[in-house]
Amino acid sequence: MKDKSWPYPIIDFYLGRRSADEMLSEVAEPGEQCEAHFFLGEWQLLRGNKTDAKSAFQAAVDVCPKRFLVYDGAVAELKRLNR
Repeated sequence: MKDKSWPYPIIDFYLGRRSADEMLSEVAEPGEQCEAHFFLGEWQLLRGNKTDAKSAFQAAVDVCPKRFLVYDGAVAELKRLNR
């Protein structure tokens, strides 16, 4: 990506070039906060950190507009993790 605007911080985070806190500090809008928490949850799941993943998915659900696809994804992941 040539432009370093959103969602570049998420990509940088997944590539290990910034921490979760650094990624979250780049959030400028509620939709970005929603996406940041969702992708942080997925990242935590990939590492087997279910407790941290649940927290991130819950944060996404709490801030996401219900029309966002990642809202539905966060709800689904929480249901799956709570089985």
